[in-house]
Amino acid sequence: MNNFSKDFDTWNELKKNLHTRNEEILFHEREVWWCSMGVNIGFEEDGKNKFFERPALIVKKFSRDVLWMLPLTRSNKVNKYHYRIS
Repeated sequence: MNNFSKDFDTWNELKKNLHTRNEEILFHEREVWWCSMGVNIGFEEDGKNKFFERPALIVKKFSRDVLWMLPLTRSNKVNKYHYRIS
């Protein structure tokens, strides 16, 4: 998919719905979640499927609303910026 065919409009509608939903999400460190990552500008990895999702590892929970997460991939990438976990 090239940069000109990205579906920003659908992602923006979904993002507005996700932002306004009123439910508590309970997460813990070391869990893997499917998260709506969206459509990104440039060459960053976009989310997949109709919810623009990717798996992510919850690294650190700072509060019930703030966390540090690490997006995961199933692709083998060999360079100094990727670390393989098996």
